[in-house]
Amino acid sequence: MTYFQELKGKKVLITGGSKGIGKDAALAFAKLGAKVMITGRNVADLEAAVLELREFQAESYFLSADMQDVQSIYQMVDDTIATLGGLDVLVNNAGINIAKPAFNSRRRIGIACWTPI
Repeated sequence: MTYFQELKGKKVLITGGSKGIGKDAALAFAKLGAKVMITGRNVADLEAAVLELREFQAESYFLSADMQDVQSIYQMVDDTIATLGGLDVLVNNAGINIAKPAFNSRRRIGIACWTPI
């Protein structure tokens, strides 16, 4: 048995799973037979991603969750465990894009920019 075969049936939560790296990770887990819960803020993107995951006959779900809200995070974990029947793997992928120069000697990124991260 290979390592990847051991992921079949595992319960996986991926934050930021509707696009980019998170979605690609979700697709990889789905192809390996894992049960996948993806989260994000855009419901339309989440719905589209879950449809793609289900093309691999993967048990797949989504939750709308905001990683800047602690109560939303607690609810996300509770709902994931209730839906999947537990949790084996967490891919903490959620992030944001701040379009500002990071290394400008005259103007630095202030704490207000880091707070949402």
